[in-house]
Order: sequence, then C-alpha cells, then structure tokens
Amino acid sequence: MKKIISILLVSFLGVSLLGTFAFADLAIGYETYTVFPHAFVLSYNDPGSGWGLKASSDFGTSMVSMMGSIISIAATVGFINPKFSFTTLALTKDIGKGENTRDYLKLGVFNLSATSDNGFKSNGSMMLAGVGREWENFLMNKLSGNVEIGYPELLLLGLRYHF
Repeated sequence: MKKIISILLVSFLGVSLLGTFAFADLAIGYETYTVFPHAFVLSYNDPGSGWGLKASSDFGTSMVSMMGSIISIAATVGFINPKFSFTTLALTKDIGKGENTRDYLKLGVFNLSATSDNGFKSNGSMMLAGVGREWENFLMNKLSGNVEIGYPELLLLGLRYHF
C-alpha cells in the first residue's frame, strides 16, 4: 500500500509540473471495472488535434488481478503463488465534441503479467479497443467523469483531475 501511495504522489507531482509547460490537457485519475476497483490512470489529450494517450496500471490491486491470483493458488494447491498485474497503453482520437463532453475512440495494448516467489514469470498481451465519453467539470472544476466500453475491459467508469 505504501508503494502505491508513493507512486501516486510522485506521478501527481510529475504531471503537475509537466502540465504547466504543456499546452495539452494532462489528467491523473482512477477507474473502476464496472463497480470494482480497477486502475490508476494517466492521460494526455491535445484538444487542437483530438489525439491523446492513456496509460493505466493496477499494481496488482484490482479485482481482476486478485481473482487471477486466488484462482491460480487454488488450481495449483498453493505450489505457485503468482501475483498478477496489468498495464494498458492506448492511443485516443476524438470523434465528437459537445459543450462539456468529449467522445473518443481508443486503440492500444493490454498487458497482463504474473510473477511468483519461486521464479515463475509470464507475460501476455492483447489488443485493446473501445469507445468512451468524458464529461468535463463533472462534480467540480477540473474534475471529469468518463465511461468507456471496449474489449477486453468491457465497462470502465472513471474520475480524472485535469491540470
């Protein structure tokens, strides 16, 4: 838990420093997989061109990662105790803009990795695709809410703070 908090703090400070030098929209936030805790998100969007980048990671704390670990421990009767985690990297492109909304497509890579104390390591990647909508000034100024539907993550709900 201390590792996650320190990573969030360092990311927050780094993004806030970058935000002052960039003319693009930088945001940091958290997403849920429907209603279950999911991933820490860092996003970049250039309002002029409509192109953006979104990176997310769960650091082994999401429902998906924990269920994978529990199922693996049960299936191997405790001989392999893997810790699952995932990262995503997606390119986004705006397809529509409203007064306070932004619709976008995303295309990227979903990477799932597993490591164990006994030296077991495994990685797997797959394509990531989806569509999303973001509402600016969602609950307060500089905070946005978003909904994404896609593969393999199905339904994501998120909040992001914009710098």
